[in-house]
Amino acid sequence: MIKIINKIKPLSPTLREKKRYLVYEITAGKKFMFNEIKNTIDSVNLRFLGELGMARAGIMHIDNLYKENKGILRVNHKYVNELKISLALIKNINNEQSATNSHQMMGYDRTSTMFSPDGRLLQVEYAKKTVRQGTSAIGIVCKDGVLLVADKRILDAFIVPDSIEKVYQIDAHMDATASGILSDGRVLIERAQVLAQQHRVTFDAPMDTHSIVKEICDMKQQFTQYGGARPFGVSIIFGGVDYKVPRLFVTDPTGIYFEYKATAIGEAETEIKEILLKRYKESLLIDDGIRLCIEILKKVLGKEFSMERVDGAFIKSEDAKYQKLKKDHIKRLVKE
Repeated sequence: MIKIINKIKPLSPTLREKKRYLVYEITAGKKFMFNEIKNTIDSVNLRFLGELGMARAGIMHIDNLYKENKGILRVNHKYVNELKISLALIKNINNEQSATNSHQMMGYDRTSTMFSPDGRLLQVEYAKKTVRQGTSAIGIVCKDGVLLVADKRILDAFIVPDSIEKVYQIDAHMDATASGILSDGRVLIERAQVLAQQHRVTFDAPMDTHSIVKEICDMKQQFTQYGGARPFGVSIIFGGVDYKVPRLFVTDPTGIYFEYKATAIGEAETEIKEILLKRYKESLLIDDGIRLCIEILKKVLGKEFSMERVDGAFIKSEDAKYQKLKKDHIKRLVKE
C-alpha cells in the first residue's frame, strides 16, 4: 500500500538537526485525504513503537507538501529503520472494516471513559459481546404472572447440577437471571437484594421492580463513566409483580434498561427472539410459558439439551410470591 520512492536524506539546515525525511507514495488507485493517511500511519506507528517510541522518534507529517497520495515524513535519524518497517505493515488506509482495530491501536479501548473519534466507548461494546457469549435466558410476561427460564450449561460431568444457580430471588415478589460474566451478575443481584430488604425495613412495604432496576442501572452506568474500573460484563433480566401487575425488564452493560413483554439474552438471543415473535401471546398462562420455554431451549441447544440444564422460577400475579421451577413440574407439563 505504501511505497518508499526515495532514499532517506538529511533535512535542510532550516529544520532541526539529526532529523531525516522520507518520501512515500500510496500505490492504491483511490485518492486519499491527508488526514486519512496521517491517522493510519500514526495508528500503525503507535502499535509498533509504543507511546514512548513515538515521542522519541518525533515523527511529523509535512502536510503542506502532500500531493495526490504522495507525502513526506520527518523523523529522528535513529528511528529511520523502525519507521520503514512500520510503514511496510500498512495494508489498508481508512478501511471501515478495520476501524475498531485502528481505534485499538490508538488506545481508545484502554479505558471505558474514552470516546473513540466516531463516538464509541469500545470497552462498553466489548462488555456487550461478553453477554452474547453467556448462556441463554428467557423472560416472559404471562396473563397470570411473570416467568424466567435459563440454561445452566453444565461444562463438567462432575459438577453437581443443583450447585449452579441461574435464576435468583431478589424479594418475595421479584426475581432475576443473568447472562455474561456471572460473578459480575452476582454482585449486582446481591446489591438488588440488599436494596429490596432496606426498603422493606424502612417503609414496611415491598420495593417496586422498576425502582430496583433503575438503581442497578445507575450502578452499571457509573462503571462506564469513571476511571479505574471496567464495565459490568453482564445483562440481567428482572421479573416481578407490582400491585398484581407482572413486569419484565432487561438491563445491559451500558446502564440502559427497557421493559418487555417477552425477551431473551445470551448466546442464542437472536434465535430465541425470532421464535418468541412467532409464538408469544399475551394470553399465555405460566404453564403455557414453561412449555414454550422448554421447546425453545430444546431447539437452540439441540442434542445438548437436558432437564439438568434448566433453571427457572415464576411469580403469579394473585399472590406475588416467588416460586422455583421444579423438574417434576416441568416434566409433567411437557408430557401433557
